[in-house]
This record gives sequence, structure tokens and C-alpha cells, in this order.
Amino acid sequence: MQAPFKNENAMTAQQIAIEPALLFEPERIVWPANWAGHVPFAAWLIAHQKPATLVELGTHNGFSYSAFCQAVQEAQLATRCYAIDTWEGDDHSGYYGEHIYQDIKAWHDARFTAFSQLRRTTFDQAVAEFADGSIDLLHIDGLHTYEAVKHDFDTWRAKLSSRAIVLFHDTDVRQGDFGVWRFWEELTPHYPHLHFTHCNGLGVLLVGAEQPAALTALHAQFQQDPSSLQRLFAQLGERIELRAYSRELERQRDEAVALKGALEHQLQQLQQQQQQQQQEQQEALAHASQQAERQQQKIDTQNSQINALLQSKSWRLTSPLRQLAKWMR
Repeated sequence: MQAPFKNENAMTAQQIAIEPALLFEPERIVWPANWAGHVPFAAWLIAHQKPATLVELGTHNGFSYSAFCQAVQEAQLATRCYAIDTWEGDDHSGYYGEHIYQDIKAWHDARFTAFSQLRRTTFDQAVAEFADGSIDLLHIDGLHTYEAVKHDFDTWRAKLSSRAIVLFHDTDVRQGDFGVWRFWEELTPHYPHLHFTHCNGLGVLLVGAEQPAALTALHAQFQQDPSSLQRLFAQLGERIELRAYSRELERQRDEAVALKGALEHQLQQLQQQQQQQQQEQQEALAHASQQAERQQQKIDTQNSQINALLQSKSWRLTSPLRQLAKWMR
């Protein structure tokens, strides 16, 4: 059975479409951008839920967390935000170097330290730092196996407030050992929820019974016409995705141009080295040829001298003496 909460009049897709929060422009766009398409919904959710405490489990490059913090800042909320990650990676996100953490830390510390903290620790170690019933918005985006995501939800369940919403990313990924989809299917019969299938899927679980009117209205609309809301938020997210793809293509283009320039410079250096080597070889060959020519001239001169000596009168006259000397030896 789904947990009951007070319902309001259903909100239409047309009413949702004019929400200013849906036109939210994230300042931080990084790659990979699997979360890009969910940014408009995230900004809308922050604006309407107004969470007192937001916790993200698994931050990686900070795409989603930066969007959450920016939305909190622009809405001038008193939300306390916490990003929890070891920033070492895992089998699904891949293992990465220290530069990932340093990049998000530099961005974060320049903008959000008044209300946000990056906690470099494991999820299980961090859970004890939060009081039971204190978290309004929990985003679970760590290791995506069934066992891992179930463990994260079960471990943090007691920390959720009566207003709590839990976000699950990658609910629509069914390859390999991804198991968020499976755990999501186990949860949804017991809680009101929304589900968006674009950008690898985002599950929105309305855990707390005390949800704001906008969320109950959105849930009612989702029950009536889920495909329209899914298309709406997918289309709203496309502009962020396109910005992310465009930036990545620009980065790849710049990288290719730089590589082309480096290769051309290297080729030019190799050509210059080859020309220099050819010139040195030609000079060495010419020098050797000159030496050989001079040596041949010496030989020719010596041969001429020998021939002249053999043909000389004195050489002929002394021939008997040379023969006698040879006979006596």
C-alpha cells in the first residue's frame, strides 16, 4: 500500500510549464552529463519542497549537487546541503583521480560554503552524523547494484523526515549488474512516486506523509497522465543536455585542434631533423669522396713515379746487381 498524504487539486502540465524554476540555468555543466536532463525538475523540486536538509549520496563530478546548491541559493532558502562521497569512484562510475574532487571542491568552496559541506567519507560512516527524522531530501546515486542501493536506502531510512523525498538515479538502466530498477520496482507499490525515464531514469519517492501541495498535485497529475509529464520534463531537460553535449563537443574539438597542432609541430621537427640528417650525410659523403679522390691522386702519383723509375736507365743497369743480391740471400 502507498503511504497516504493529503492531496490537492491536480496541477496541469500547462500550469507546470510556466514555472520559473523550470527555466533554471545551471552554472556548472560538466561531463559526463547523465544528470543534465533532470536539472529542471530538481530546481522545481527545491523551490517547492524547500528542504531543511538535503543529502546526496554519491556526488562524483558534482553535476547534480551543484544544481541543487545553486537552486537553494537562487531561491534564498535556509537549506543545509551535504554531499557525501569518497571521490575515489566505483565499478559503475569508474575509478578516477584526485583531480575530480579538487575540481568540484574549488567550484563548491567559491560559492556554497555558507550552507553546504562536502563530506569525504563513506555513506555508512556518515549516517551517524545525522539525527533520525532530519533529512527532507535524499538523493541516492552511489554504486548502482541492487544490493548497494537497497543497503543505502535501508541504512538511511530512519534519517528521513515526515516530509522526506528520496531521489534514485539510473532507474532505467538495466545493463550489466545495474539493479536500481529492480529495487525501484520493489519500492513503488508502497509509496507515492513519480518516474522519469529520460537521462537513465530518475525515481522520485514521496516517503514522508506530509508533502507540500505542489508535490501532491504533481503526483495526482502523474497518476492521471504520466506520459505527458514525462515528455514535458524530458523536453525541458533537453536544453540542458544539449548545452552539455555542445560543451563536450567543443572540448573535443579544441582537444583535436590542439592535438593536430602538436602533431604538425612534431612532423615539422621531424622533417627538419630529416633534412638536417640528409644534409649532414651529403656533406659527409662529399667529404669522403674528396678524401678518396685525393688518395687516388696520391696512388696515381706514386704509380707514375714507380713506372718512371722502372723505365729509367739506372734501374736497368743495376738489374744484374739486384739479381746477384737476391741469389746470395
